[in-house]
Amino acid sequence: MKKAAAPMFLQKLFDMLHAIPPSMGGWCHGGSAFEIKSPTDFARVILPQYFKHSKYTSFVRQLNFYGFVKGAKVAETPTSVVFQHDYFHQHKPHLIRRIKRKTNHSTTESDAVDDLRRDVHAIKETLSSMDAQLKQLQEVVKSMVATMTLLEPYQFHSADARARPVGQVNQQLLAEAIEYYMPQSTEDWSHRTSHHAEVPKL
Repeated sequence: MKKAAAPMFLQKLFDMLHAIPPSMGGWCHGGSAFEIKSPTDFARVILPQYFKHSKYTSFVRQLNFYGFVKGAKVAETPTSVVFQHDYFHQHKPHLIRRIKRKTNHSTTESDAVDDLRRDVHAIKETLSSMDAQLKQLQEVVKSMVATMTLLEPYQFHSADARARPVGQVNQQLLAEAIEYYMPQSTEDWSHRTSHHAEVPKL
């Protein structure tokens, strides 16, 4: 008798975890669990490649349907999330077929509350990530303003009509700094901060 194949969702999940960039997440705890470092970036970049959508809450709902639970974090980061299942292991793919989807799909009040809680949790994680990025940007701007303040005593007055006032130059430098440090995405910010990008020269 031919053994039943693992559900397509679990097959895609297993393949995804072997290909996902380390900056996004991957296997952890010796292969007994997997980590998602930034749900926002994960939903935007990874989910469409494997599941044809970019809804993190839908992804988590599928995990819950198959009995996955949250595990201990690898590192205390505000956005990191870890999931695990007794039959979902990096080095034991043959166990995946033992995982069964819950058969009760009725929309009970309890299910609705659980879904709402998961949605709220995902929103909180997104806001936490954005708040951390905003604080970093504020520190950068504060540093730039302090530097320009120190340069004020050294301003010079040129007879050249084309010379711009020092204040105008400082404003332009500040605008350029903000544009440089304001990332287009959380992934871009993570890339810059992780590689210690060089601050534009004043």
